[in-house]
Amino acid sequence: MLSIAILKWKDPILGFLTKEFQKLGHQVLTIDLEDGLSVEKICNQLKDFNPQFCLTNNFYLFDNFASGVELEKYFAHSKIPLICWHWEAPLCSSIVLRDRFPRSKPMEDILFLTADSEHLNFFKERNLSTEWLPLAIDSDLFNREISEDLKNKLSTTLGFVGTPFLSDMHPPVDNFEPLRMWHINHYAIELTNQLITLFPNLTHENEMEIIGWYDKFHPEIDRLFSIVYSDPKKFTVALENFKNNLKTLLPENAFSHIQYSFGRASYIYSYYQLVAYLNALQKKNIQIYGGETWRPWILGYPEKSEIRRLSDDELYAFFASAKIQFCATKMQFTNLVHDRPLAVLAVGGFPLTDERGDLPRLFKKNEIATYQNIEEASEKIDYFLSHESERQKISAAGREKVRSRHTYFHRARELIEIATRHFDL
Repeated sequence: MLSIAILKWKDPILGFLTKEFQKLGHQVLTIDLEDGLSVEKICNQLKDFNPQFCLTNNFYLFDNFASGVELEKYFAHSKIPLICWHWEAPLCSSIVLRDRFPRSKPMEDILFLTADSEHLNFFKERNLSTEWLPLAIDSDLFNREISEDLKNKLSTTLGFVGTPFLSDMHPPVDNFEPLRMWHINHYAIELTNQLITLFPNLTHENEMEIIGWYDKFHPEIDRLFSIVYSDPKKFTVALENFKNNLKTLLPENAFSHIQYSFGRASYIYSYYQLVAYLNALQKKNIQIYGGETWRPWILGYPEKSEIRRLSDDELYAFFASAKIQFCATKMQFTNLVHDRPLAVLAVGGFPLTDERGDLPRLFKKNEIATYQNIEEASEKIDYFLSHESERQKISAAGREKVRSRHTYFHRARELIEIATRHFDL
C-alpha cells in the first residue's frame, strides 16, 4: 500500500485516479489547487501526510496560475518524488521546463508521463525521464443509467458534440471565406496584443513598429490557414515553416516574445479545421450540440435544429443513441487518442474518429472506425449507415476493449507500477 498525494487543477482526470487508487487500497491525499488554500497550508498538508510520491498534471503545479513559484520552493527541498502526467502539447509548457525545473527539483526526482507518444522525444531530448500513459475513461461510465426517454428524444443518424467555441461571433455569412478569415485575424490579434507588452510605455513610434510587424506576419498566418490539413504531422511541418518564416521577418526581440504563443496557432487552427469538417458534413444532416455559439459557424444549419449545450445525462444519451458519433482531435495532439471515442464506446455508441498514431496501440481495426480525411469520413458514414450489423459488431468489440483495458482503474494500476519501478518504492 502506497501513500499518494494528488495536486489537481482544473481537470477531472486526477479525480478519477483518486477514486481508483483508493479502490486499490492506497492512501490518497487530494489537494485541489482551485480551492484557494494558501501555499503554507498546502505544504503543511504534504508534510503531515508524507507521501511516497506526488502526482500532478500538465505542469500546473509549477505554473503561476497555481501559485507555482511558492510551491516550487517547497518541492525543491523536499524528498518527495514527483510525477507530472502531461496530455497537452509540450510546446505550450516548454517555457516552464526552461525557466522553472532546471533551478528547482533535481531531474531524477521527476518523472514525466505523456498521453501522446509523439511527445516522448520532446522530453528525452531534454534528458528528462518519461513514459507513455494514454488517456482513458471513468470506469463508472459502464454502470451509468441512461434514460430510454432521453435516448429516444436525442436519437439521430449522425451526431457531434463540441466544446464551447472561441467566440460569440454572430455576423450572417453565406460562404466559408469569412469564417476562415476570422480565425486568421483572431490569431493575428493575439500576436499583436502580445507584442504590445514589449513596450511598457507605448509610444506612437512603437505603434507604427508593431503595425509594420503585423503587416509581415498576417500573410504568413493566411498561408498557414490556406489548407485544411488532415494529417497532424503535415500541419506540424507547416507550423514549423510558419515559425521559421517569422524568425526571418521579425526582429529577434519580437520573435522571442511571441514564440511561446505558437501553441495557440495549433489550437485556433483546430477549430478552423473542425468548422470546415462540420460544414462539409451538413449535407449528411449532422446534429450538432455544444452551445449556440456554434450556430453561425455552420452555414445553413437549420434554425429549428437544437445546438445547445447538453447536460451530462443528455450527453451520454446522445452518445448512445446516435447511429454514428463524429469525433475530431485537435491538431496539437499528434498521436494522442482522445477520451471522447472511448466514452462513446463505453455507453454503447459508435464513434467515427480521426486516425492518430497511438490508436493501433489501443485498438484493433475491428474495434474502432477511423478516417484519414473528411472525404473518407463522408464515405464511411454512408457505408456504416447501410451496414448496421457491422457497425454494431465494431461498437460491441470496442466497448469490451475499453472495459477491459482503458478505464482509469487500469491507468491507476499502470501508474502505480511505473512509479514503483521508477522510484524504487
